[in-house]
Amino acid sequence: SGVGKSTVLLLAAGALVPGAGRVCLDDLEVIDFADGATTLVGQRAALVQGSLADNLRLAAPDAGDAELWAALDAVALRAVVEAKGGLEARLGPRGAGLSGGEARRLVLARAILRKPSVLLLDEPTEGLDTATADQVLAGLRRMLPDSAVLMAAHRAEEQGAADRIVTLGA
Repeated sequence: SGVGKSTVLLLAAGALVPGAGRVCLDDLEVIDFADGATTLVGQRAALVQGSLADNLRLAAPDAGDAELWAALDAVALRAVVEAKGGLEARLGPRGAGLSGGEARRLVLARAILRKPSVLLLDEPTEGLDTATADQVLAGLRRMLPDSAVLMAAHRAEEQGAADRIVTLGA
């Protein structure tokens, strides 16, 4: 904690400008990426009052129900959504009606629907049990096989899903 993992993600998203130097991926500055090419999923879930489908379609307004269900399957959330009444089940303000882990997975499903070239994740499986975390990480990779993923991670499950690990120090 406090070594700059979230700052690195914000720099990679182009949300922060470095004091010196450039932030590049394959020699292209991140601030020059096309809109929607990069998606950042932070530690806090940003959900709105409305249906589960409304929340998912914030990322992909034209997505059909089959696409929404596929994204929910990828993040191990289908059973939860079905138990709540399906895609039209209503959430309260800021996503009230979902647990923290369910809200996080719904935001991850929304990120999948954006189909980003670069997916930036800040502790994406925090609060999930090991089996669910493993399912979610595998589902993200399955649904976004060509996306680059940069993840700030503490958990062994997240680190185990990485091709490369860079350790930041104080």
